[in-house]
Amino acid sequence: MQKRRFSKYFPALFLFIDLLFLNVGFFVANYVRFNTFWFQGDRYPFLFVFLNITWVVIFFVTKLDRVDRERSVVDYISQILLGLTINLAVVF
Repeated sequence: MQKRRFSKYFPALFLFIDLLFLNVGFFVANYVRFNTFWFQGDRYPFLFVFLNITWVVIFFVTKLDRVDRERSVVDYISQILLGLTINLAVVF
């Protein structure tokens, strides 16, 4: 009987969840600021696309798509914080 390995789906799942939360946060912030979920102004669609592309690139550059059993939780959290710091630096 062959063992099933679900860990090969984790990188795609992690990226999907990251982008989901990024986009939900973007639309909630847009709602708080403009009282509508849809974009206001000409710059916001560009910012929306820029944020998504930037996060995907940083996700793969910082190797957040790698799931290793040998790594500790602290190592993985430090890698996530590195990715977030790089993302904030690029966006700001």
